[in-house]
Amino acid sequence: MEKLRLRTDPVAVKYFKNFDAETRSELRRMRFRHPREPLAVCQVATLVRTQGGSFYFTAEDMACVIGSAALGLCEMDTDMVAAVIMRKTRELSRKFLEEIPKIPRGEVEAVACAPLKRVPFDPDQVLIYCVPAQALRVFAAGIQESTYSPSFKFGAEVGVCVEVMARSYITKEMSFSMPCFGERTSCFSGDDEVIMGIPINIMDSFLEGLKRTEFSCPYPIPFGIFGGIHETPRFPKEMLTEYARKK
Repeated sequence: MEKLRLRTDPVAVKYFKNFDAETRSELRRMRFRHPREPLAVCQVATLVRTQGGSFYFTAEDMACVIGSAALGLCEMDTDMVAAVIMRKTRELSRKFLEEIPKIPRGEVEAVACAPLKRVPFDPDQVLIYCVPAQALRVFAAGIQESTYSPSFKFGAEVGVCVEVMARSYITKEMSFSMPCFGERTSCFSGDDEVIMGIPINIMDSFLEGLKRTEFSCPYPIPFGIFGGIHETPRFPKEMLTEYARKK
């Protein structure tokens, strides 16, 4: 992961299907904290990636009902929430809320997040906040064992909680979005940041892909490696048109 040169730490995420007193005590022993007052999922992710904290949360620790419902921690009254969603009509807002990815209610009782570099457990997924050029590097690593380019469905209206965490949990594939309006108003999201989710089931191939593409898709991207802006690109001949090959 160091080769990505990220500005903030990748976030390791663990979902607990059963969260009893023993599990809670074990997390506290490992210096995990729970929020002192209800927070949104994006706020927890920000505290982890920018300040290095380790947190766990249950439904009682959640402030944003959309994020909490997306992670399977609570039910959501779509008719009520639809009143404040940015759609032309309330009916469109309600349908939008019904169709967003949501982990089935009751499948997850708690979620723990910690910086990847010192996570004390095997995570279920990893969140990466990066700039688009770094995202290119992530894409290149993630598709090394695929015969297709990944397709992402997102609107950035519900970012890290729904379109990254919940979607990646459900599909077991890479996910992509950008910080939503709510995250931008309460967290330290950069104007140039996007978010990617890597599920643990592809992590080994992803890390191998990072090594394999270190020179074919480096970061920082060296401008001019294939020529200047007014020159015919010096691509491998297999990638050039017949007219460019004659130059």
